[in-house]
Amino acid sequence: MHMSETPLAPAHETGPEPEPRGPKIPAAATAAALYAVLFVLGLVLGAIGAFEHTWYLGRDIPIAAIVSLMLLFAVVHGLGRLARSRLAAAVTALAWGLVSTALLAQRPAGDLVFTDDTASQIYVYGGFAVLLAAVVLVPAAPGASGSWLLRSPIPGSK
Repeated sequence: MHMSETPLAPAHETGPEPEPRGPKIPAAATAAALYAVLFVLGLVLGAIGAFEHTWYLGRDIPIAAIVSLMLLFAVVHGLGRLARSRLAAAVTALAWGLVSTALLAQRPAGDLVFTDDTASQIYVYGGFAVLLAAVVLVPAAPGASGSWLLRSPIPGSK
């Protein structure tokens, strides 16, 4: 008998799954840990992007700002889809926004992180637009009753 002819046992005949070992972690603690990690990830994305967005391709194309925006959308939207939650995407986006907004101000020594150039404007304004799209485009969680905007305003009517 060849390997391709070996019959495979159906999943239901393998027996019950064993009980997981170790302490049982409550769902609330797991969710809190997830959101804390996503918040820290958003802070890191904001800090790295703030200092690395000014690389140009040639003299005119702010390639680092453009690539940063694409990566920012992919990470935030992907995390929201993986967690099956718009809140997960929003937490990451909020952290990015906090870092970017804080770095917009002039430092006491007169230093600026975001200067008045094309790359900074694309990164900051584009970043907020990209994050808004990334959060909004995450599908609603399974079992959610839908958007409050789409529900009927009259109780009892459909």
